[in-house]
Amino acid sequence: FFMAWRSQTSRRYLRPHPHGSSQLSGPSSLTRSWPGIATAAVVKTLLARRAWRFALLSACTMLWMLPSALPTSHSTAWMPLATGRRTLVAMSSVPHAAGQAVGAQDISSRRMNDGDILANLKANNGWRRTDMGAGGNCLFLSIAMQIQAEDVGRLASSSPDWAQVLGADVTAQWAGMPAPSRASWLRRTAMADEEGFIKELHAFRRTGEPLPSYHAWRLRELYKDMAEEFISSGITDLGAGIPSWNLPAVYQRVRELAGTTSDADVLDFALKHAGQYIAITGREGNWAGSSEMAALARAFDRPMVAFGNNWVTQDAIQLTKRENSEDQWEVLPYFEALVPDGRQVGVPVRVFQTNGGGHYQMLQEMSK
Repeated sequence: FFMAWRSQTSRRYLRPHPHGSSQLSGPSSLTRSWPGIATAAVVKTLLARRAWRFALLSACTMLWMLPSALPTSHSTAWMPLATGRRTLVAMSSVPHAAGQAVGAQDISSRRMNDGDILANLKANNGWRRTDMGAGGNCLFLSIAMQIQAEDVGRLASSSPDWAQVLGADVTAQWAGMPAPSRASWLRRTAMADEEGFIKELHAFRRTGEPLPSYHAWRLRELYKDMAEEFISSGITDLGAGIPSWNLPAVYQRVRELAGTTSDADVLDFALKHAGQYIAITGREGNWAGSSEMAALARAFDRPMVAFGNNWVTQDAIQLTKRENSEDQWEVLPYFEALVPDGRQVGVPVRVFQTNGGGHYQMLQEMSK
């Protein structure tokens, strides 16, 4: 029952940092640490006694389901399965931020729960989360109050096309507009930008020009969003044989597709199915993801960052060592939608994803 409910409320997620990467790494450092050695010795002793076996198995199962906060260099982390067990997936550290030179010693991977992540964000940045509402509109609701009237006015005046999309009075009405109305307007804005992005991809296809780096990155994000939406909904044959309620299988299939599909095939798929994807995502109440954040970032010239766990693409939180500190680590966003051509205006829009996916909340300063 829980997984059936989860499949309806957790279909769309934010995606990893555009400049991040993941690959299989070596064995977990935990198995080579003194707690691992001691645990192995205890297990070996207890297994010799038949009466202890069932109790030991039960205890180990409960322990393996608990979150861990042990830092590792090239960490091995756990991803929850529908059965309550965990699948071991080894992931390498993911360097943060475009153009930022970070040494391997300055990046760490760590399994953290929501409480640990939020405590870190509060201590290092003075941020707290605010729930703006549940359901498929939660992403846009979490963004709504972070977009200001000047952002809307700048977009409306950028071109006649945007002025027509937005309407004549939206800038004047924005300050007094409630969050749900703003969220609906933001969804329409994201869809309009995605339609424009698809037209740009068609133009590159006609001329045969290679995609600029921004378009290549955003196309990949769009493809992953499309793959998860279609697999979860049973659309196309991407998820053949995968039931929509089996979220770990959906996650794994998206990872496989993202890692094995060629750039040419990704472009073909996006151009063929983008209209269907936009029609689904444009419906009020449908889940939204990283593609829509990328669209809004470009529309408003505001970077957008997402913090928290994200089971669909990663298994551990990335942290960076704070400047001039030997032992203080700061949580990094798992997704960052940058503004193309260096047009950034204002501070980034911040959201927090709860429980590894499905529900978003606003991240704001403690004083607000």
